[in-house]
Amino acid sequence: MNYTKAILFIISFTTALFFFSCEKGIEPEKIEPSRRDYVWTEDTLNIKLPNTMTYRHFVGNSPNDLWLGTLDASYEVSLWHYDGIKWESVYFPGYAATALWLFEDNTLWAGTKGGNLIWKRENGVWTESYKLELEGYEDIKIFDFHGEAKDNIYAVGWAVRWGTGSDSGSLKAIVLHFDGAKWSFVDIPNLRIGFNTIVYDKNIDTYFIRGLNVDHGF
Repeated sequence: MNYTKAILFIISFTTALFFFSCEKGIEPEKIEPSRRDYVWTEDTLNIKLPNTMTYRHFVGNSPNDLWLGTLDASYEVSLWHYDGIKWESVYFPGYAATALWLFEDNTLWAGTKGGNLIWKRENGVWTESYKLELEGYEDIKIFDFHGEAKDNIYAVGWAVRWGTGSDSGSLKAIVLHFDGAKWSFVDIPNLRIGFNTIVYDKNIDTYFIRGLNVDHGF
């Protein structure tokens, strides 16, 4: 039931964006098949016991500049960087780098699954954090970004109302937008699911968001 609701939301939400953002039809761009002559290799990440690690998100500007975020809160395994030779854990001031977005100038955005914060890294330094607050919900989790420009970034995830009784652990899907100065919640239908993916199709100027029923501890 929850999964069906998520699919219906995707259709209605993206259709509305299409009608408001496009004045005429656009012919889809013909996409040629990509190369298939690549070779898979294997890397090893040194993780100190008793830590474990669950991969979450890859971003990168080149084969020598890759970032990996995880679902794990330990500062030793939450965020990793690859320089073309080896992977190293990188200091992250937040609680698990569950969502990443990287611009061409290496400005890195990171969302978290705890602490209600979104972080920004510029010139190798974590420069700013943005506090997220939603009335009636104590915990806000961010699980994906898409940024067309530095003043036009979307984030998706879910909010949790811990509370007491039957309403404890209640979920609410969320979409946020950054305008270059602040993050604001986008007005969307009230869905008791979590959003974990957002993608953008420039040919039809439309965002697609995937949602699912999630375990509250995720």
